[in-house]
Amino acid sequence: MMTTRLLLFLVFLLSARGGGASTEGIVLNEIFYDLPGIDGDGEFVELYNAGPVAIDIGGWRIEFVDGGGAAAKTIWTAPGGRRVEPGEYLLLGGASRGLPEELQLGGAIGNGPDAIRLLSLRGTVDIVGYGEGTPLCEGSPAPDALPGSSLARRPDGADRDDNRTDIAVADPTPGAPNFHRIDIAISIADRQALPCAGGEVRLRGTLRNAGIERFDGVVLVETGIAGAGW
Repeated sequence: MMTTRLLLFLVFLLSARGGGASTEGIVLNEIFYDLPGIDGDGEFVELYNAGPVAIDIGGWRIEFVDGGGAAAKTIWTAPGGRRVEPGEYLLLGGASRGLPEELQLGGAIGNGPDAIRLLSLRGTVDIVGYGEGTPLCEGSPAPDALPGSSLARRPDGADRDDNRTDIAVADPTPGAPNFHRIDIAISIADRQALPCAGGEVRLRGTLRNAGIERFDGVVLVETGIAGAGW
């Protein structure tokens, strides 16, 4: 008997349906504040324009609201004339993300219970409060993200005025959609003990749809053998 690596390939036919509520303007679409290990300047805040027209955000501000009672702190101010086009993701983050200076955050974002607030020249546009006990949120607070995970609207732009309903803990996707429509994943043991040539192999695994729409279809799993040396 020998042990080798099984290569798995997914081919699927699908008929998807579903959707989600979305706002008609700019939202705080994704927030990443808790890097694994020692926090650096890799944090980011992503804005998304879910509306049908471009929006001039010159002078708009993003504030970090400390749940411990400290005063709110402005961590970014949009330069004059900055526009966000329909469907555009605007990424704001630390210097290590290689962003232009005008898109760099000017302060750290803490772990919950805290909040991030987006303000226009007229007042509050959007709020994301996270962690139980946060002093500021829409409806009920979003969960506090685990290290290495972000808080992401599901789907992009979803805004039903309740942070817990609109936002999920997810893998970070800076400047890109938070979730695919259909996202089929398979998990299985990395290595399997294989019998002699011609013997039977039984695999046990799990399929998961991490997308935002229901999957109705057929999943065909094909296997290949690499490095067997038979």
